[in-house]
Amino acid sequence: MLIHRHLRGIALLEGLISVVVLSVGILALGKLDAHMLGAAGLTKARAEAAQLAQAEIEALRTQVLKSSFDGIGDQPTTSVAGKNALFTVLRTVTDLNTTLKRIDVTVSWVPPANWGSPTDGGAGTDSVTVRTLLNWSDPKLLIHLEEGVPGYENALHPPIGLAKRPAVPIQREAGEAGVYNDGDKRELRDTAGNVLLVLDPIDKNNPREFATISGRIYFDTDRLKSNFQPAKVLVASTAEGHCFPSTSASIALTTVPDTGGKLKYYEYKCYVGEGWYANIAIQNLDTNEVNVCVGDPTFTTSSSMNYWTTLPMAQPASRRVYRGYKSLESAATGYFITGIANGGTYPEDGMPKPSHFSSYSTSSTTQNYFNHHFLITDLKAQDSCQSVMSGFSTHFHKNAGAALCLSPDDSPADDKCPKIWPGWPTFIDAGAGDFGGGDSGEDDGSGGSANTCSGTVSGSTESSGAKVSATSSVETVECATSGGNIKNYTCGITAAEGSTTVTVSQTSGNTTVTKTLLEPFVCNAINTLNFP
Repeated sequence: MLIHRHLRGIALLEGLISVVVLSVGILALGKLDAHMLGAAGLTKARAEAAQLAQAEIEALRTQVLKSSFDGIGDQPTTSVAGKNALFTVLRTVTDLNTTLKRIDVTVSWVPPANWGSPTDGGAGTDSVTVRTLLNWSDPKLLIHLEEGVPGYENALHPPIGLAKRPAVPIQREAGEAGVYNDGDKRELRDTAGNVLLVLDPIDKNNPREFATISGRIYFDTDRLKSNFQPAKVLVASTAEGHCFPSTSASIALTTVPDTGGKLKYYEYKCYVGEGWYANIAIQNLDTNEVNVCVGDPTFTTSSSMNYWTTLPMAQPASRRVYRGYKSLESAATGYFITGIANGGTYPEDGMPKPSHFSSYSTSSTTQNYFNHHFLITDLKAQDSCQSVMSGFSTHFHKNAGAALCLSPDDSPADDKCPKIWPGWPTFIDAGAGDFGGGDSGEDDGSGGSANTCSGTVSGSTESSGAKVSATSSVETVECATSGGNIKNYTCGITAAEGSTTVTVSQTSGNTTVTKTLLEPFVCNAINTLNFP
């Protein structure tokens, strides 16, 4: 066989190339395996670091006492020997308010070289940061939730009230829209005879009655666009309830005589059941955007009325909030929400101004903001709800603002209205308001004396069974007590800033001891007074 000289050794060369390729592949696989092992180690370390950070946070959540919660602060770095690395834990705490803290826990470590370059932190380190908000709430609230509120099985009653929509459609004879009797039951029907809501009786021969909220929807026709259709603006309850008119076809506008045809309105009436606490809201079905205004344009807040969170000032709001309140027993502060009373009628009923009270004058007096009107307008750049509403004479004077306190409510306990509603802002501004006169002893908006404000009075008592109360020129409040043989007390109270007449009374058996604060009353602070 003839073999060409230039082909000699080709098989050997191919074999060598194959060996090189195979070696490179094996080396690459080895490096890939090492990289995967490093990545797995990094993942495990990150997971363990996150667990350490979460464990640190969960340990803080176990602080039940307010003093322990207040003591939570920054923590210097500590070392923890983990399964995958040596970790360093750092905790930083930011106080957002007296009961809310922001917690940042950072866990860092130095990964081995074969894990690859760190992705966080400085050179040669890696880290994981977990952030959370930590809120403290009084454990006594849980006791009250279990005990419940008189009139309820427990305190967590829903806002829908006792009125119910029929499980299956009920058709009655057509007629006027309104309330009809069905034995001891009450039915709300529309003009077609459809049953919209049903109220079961309290017991036999003892029916419940619907509560109602009435007012007017005003239209600023001078500012609204010419193609705006007022009949497409409806009123609705945000919980179980029904408002009339409920269709565009049933809306007819009335012109207010002294406005040159610039102000028109229709009247609405909403039906709800006992226990309802929710919102009455505006639904705009028109394609044009509008502004909705509530409140009284003659009222503005002032520093001496910074607790007026029923917000009676003129302002934009597409809904009005209705809430009732009762105090927590044996607590200086804290409230349960209550609902509307059986058969309550607004605006005839109602306490639109927050105050500590057990009774209140009717809406026919000059002190009340009793109208429940809304104004539909189109605010221009220079406009505000106050300026626009002021242009319509007295039609929006004494009009309820963005919130209204329900009273009478559905609880047998004394009605209360927190001077600062839970979850609502405090308004402080310059201005004055016309609340009218009166000597009923209730809060008439004058603040009692200049620059009244909220603060806390606390200290220790002599007797473990003592009852403690605090008194200022504005109010008298019962104090919450806690502790062992020597009890501590805490009161939230409103008083004149700098007052020297705030007193605290301790009653044990038939003996009452009253002491006056040693220093002038300080707003938004803890004023200490101990017994003896």
